[in-house]
Amino acid sequence: MRAFDSDRMRETVVYLARHVHDLYRTKLNKVLFYLDFAAYRDSGEGFTGLRYAKAPFGPVPDRFELLVAGLVDDEALGTLRLPNHAHALREQGDGQVIVAGRAEDPICFSASDLSLLDAVCSFANGFASTSALSEFSHGERGWRETEVGGIISYGYAAHLLWAS
Repeated sequence: MRAFDSDRMRETVVYLARHVHDLYRTKLNKVLFYLDFAAYRDSGEGFTGLRYAKAPFGPVPDRFELLVAGLVDDEALGTLRLPNHAHALREQGDGQVIVAGRAEDPICFSASDLSLLDAVCSFANGFASTSALSEFSHGERGWRETEVGGIISYGYAAHLLWAS
């Protein structure tokens, strides 16, 4: 298991915010889950060092609110609160989109890291909405077989529905 590195985490989210369309907080949860579990499946090591818990609407990073509070600094990352219109309502949540205030620092990533980041961005952008991605995550064996609030084992990465 990769040790959590706050700088790598921040640069990962900056990258995702620049490349995933409408990166709502709910969508960020799912994208990070697929990034970490695909990395673990392919290399035996997660991408960010995060652990994931089962929440009613899909997998989420354990203690996600603390994580976001630590990452959003309004310089590298910020949130944009969207008005309560149909698009925001369709996407669920509180209408906050994660936005990048600068480009990611590429020194944090290897060529294979960037390849996986690009793949997960393409995967996420292939869904019509955050809701569709969230629904897809409900098909994951790790999410289905873990109790609400429980930590989803990285052992389930071998059964990931996304082939990357």
